[in-house]
Amino acid sequence: MKTLRQCLQTGLLLAATTLSARAGSFFSDFNSGVLPPGTHTNSNIGGGGSGGAYLELTGGVGDSGCLKLT
Repeated sequence: MKTLRQCLQTGLLLAATTLSARAGSFFSDFNSGVLPPGTHTNSNIGGGGSGGAYLELTGGVGDSGCLKLT
């Protein structure tokens, strides 16, 4: 019969395996000042104070475009 500790360890291992399988990556070059095709930002329209993101044409590498998150 498995001990409680063995059951918890097995459960944690299974949970970690499942979560890591969902991981992914994203890459985009915002230096051009253009959003990737088919994307948009929720730019805090209306000043609700909830934050958002916006693309700015200056402030990046060599004063190129950049994505700012607030």
